[in-house]
Amino acid sequence: SMRSSRVLGVVAAVLLASAATACGGGDESSANGFCEAAEKFVVAQDEGDGIFEGDAPPTPEAAKAAFGGVRDAIADMASEAPDEIKADVDMVSATMTDFVALLEGADWNFEAAATDPEFVGISDAMTSPDMEAAQDRVDAYAKSECDVTLGS
Repeated sequence: SMRSSRVLGVVAAVLLASAATACGGGDESSANGFCEAAEKFVVAQDEGDGIFEGDAPPTPEAAKAAFGGVRDAIADMASEAPDEIKADVDMVSATMTDFVALLEGADWNFEAAATDPEFVGISDAMTSPDMEAAQDRVDAYAKSECDVTLGS
C-alpha cells in the first residue's frame, strides 16, 4: 500500500539524517579518517534525499544507487570511528546495513521491502531511544572533533 511505502520513506529519511556530517578544514586530529568518511556520507545522503521527492516511491535503480552509497559511506565511518564513539557508530551502521540488505533482498523495491516482516524490527531499531542516544553522541563528537554540525 502507499501507506507502507510512506512509512518506509520516513524511516529512510530519519536514518539518512542521523549521521550527516561535513568536515571542517585543516584539523589534523585523530578524527581525520572519521571526518573524511563523514564527508562522503553527506554526499551519499544528499543523493538519498533526492529520491524521496514526489509522491511515488523511488525506483529500484534510484534506491540501489542512493542506499548502496549510504551503506558504503557509513561502513567507512564505522571502520574509522575513534574509540569514544565506536560503539555508537557501529550501532547506526549495523542497523543501516540490515535495512539495505532487506531492501536489496526485495530487489530495491520499497513497497515490497515495507511488507517484509523484518522491516518492523528494523524500523523499531532505527527509532529506538538507544539509537537516538547513539546518534546524539556521534553528533556531539563530530561537532567537537571535526567542527561539524550533524543531522538535518
